[in-house]
Amino acid sequence: MKHESRPGQPAPVVKHGVDQSLTSLRPELVRLMTSDATLEAIHFRAVHQTFLEASVLYWRRRAADFAVVGTPHCDAIAEACRSHARLLASDFGEVEPWPCFADDLAVVLADAEVA
Repeated sequence: MKHESRPGQPAPVVKHGVDQSLTSLRPELVRLMTSDATLEAIHFRAVHQTFLEASVLYWRRRAADFAVVGTPHCDAIAEACRSHARLLASDFGEVEPWPCFADDLAVVLADAEVA
């Protein structure tokens, strides 16, 4: 990796492929990252993403995007996104976690009463 120095300045020191002159930027980056405006923008984006992911339309759109790709892996992801959308929309109706769930629950409750 070749670096040229500017007139009147020494060439930057390169150690393990990293330009050491960039280390002087770290305090500025820290100030930028911890500024109120940056934290507010990050907070806004996080809340925005949370609301998006709670939307049925978001998951249907993701499913459509993955389905367009057409690979088996993307088709599986698209199906998972469609299932997530159906779950959020309560399209599944009564969902039993596994066959005979009610029987297993009755056994656990009976054991809890004995203890």
